[in-house]
Amino acid sequence: MPGSRLSEIHTILPLLVETMVWLNDKGDFCYLLPVISQEHKDFIESFIQETAPALSAKICIIFNQKSQFDIDDCSSSASASAANYQNLSVSQEIMNISSLVILASGTATLEALLLHRPMIVVYKVNRFTYLLAKRLVKIPYVCLPNILSFNQTQKPIVPELLQHDANAENIGKHALNILKHPSTQIHEQKITTDLLRQNSHANPAKVVLTYFFE
Repeated sequence: MPGSRLSEIHTILPLLVETMVWLNDKGDFCYLLPVISQEHKDFIESFIQETAPALSAKICIIFNQKSQFDIDDCSSSASASAANYQNLSVSQEIMNISSLVILASGTATLEALLLHRPMIVVYKVNRFTYLLAKRLVKIPYVCLPNILSFNQTQKPIVPELLQHDANAENIGKHALNILKHPSTQIHEQKITTDLLRQNSHANPAKVVLTYFFE
């Protein structure tokens, strides 16, 4: 999931495609990419055809409208640990049936946490933005699952690969490890969400703001 903004897609999509190419040499995987607009779908299809045409048959790009997507189409890819949730959006359904979610840092990471899906969070910005953020924002982690988990258990639960650490080999190695032992991260996610429910008086939004601004 390369993000919802076209600027994010331009930055994250090449990284994800490079990771797919790397993983393709290590095993037989298929990839589901939900998108929110026809413009995004057209851009991603064109990019894949130009840069990694051999992967086209293994990548399913799904326009984020329920009328254009039948969850049964992906049943063969469904994770054994997928739960039966109601009223999910298409992107949430895709996450729910996936064995692993690789996504840009953002609100989708919180959705993946609540669905208890193993994930890897990646993100890249220009160097100036990164250095400025490092000076202004005093938090040990950037994705919501790790911020919330650190507040509850004092440890992160999700791999965060940022800037130079976000490369195909790093992501691929983390992916293979998680796919071998998915229950480890799922267990830690469930601990975090259970603690959040028990401490529901502690508004998650306040937890996030505390880590950003205190």
